[in-house]
Amino acid sequence: MVGVVVITHGDLGEALLRSAGGLVGPLPAVRAVAFGSGQPAAEVRSAVCAAADAMDSGDGVLFLVDLSGSTPCNACVAECATRRAEVLCGVNLPMLLKLASSDRTAGPAALASDLERTAQRSIRRGQLPKT
Repeated sequence: MVGVVVITHGDLGEALLRSAGGLVGPLPAVRAVAFGSGQPAAEVRSAVCAAADAMDSGDGVLFLVDLSGSTPCNACVAECATRRAEVLCGVNLPMLLKLASSDRTAGPAALASDLERTAQRSIRRGQLPKT
């Protein structure tokens, strides 16, 4: 099973996991890691590595990150060089809900593609009813 690490600034990741768990039940092999602004890059990299080690059962890891180009995102990208892993930015609740029914045996890249499609389909622009 592909392990998942949700990496966000502040407690967003943990809040998303609580919300998803309340709707679809606990998500196995998923961990949230929170970072504060100004946290040293070496500390971020160490925490990302530790979380990936804990979640990687041999099938790889998918990092779900809140902000592309951020220090945590860059740490995840660097971690991809040392293991079978993928990074998907823009983590949101629809991604985590889809995770409950996704095939987590096909590898991190396939899982990332599945969650990316779900996230893109979930973006809608509200429209007022026509009167």
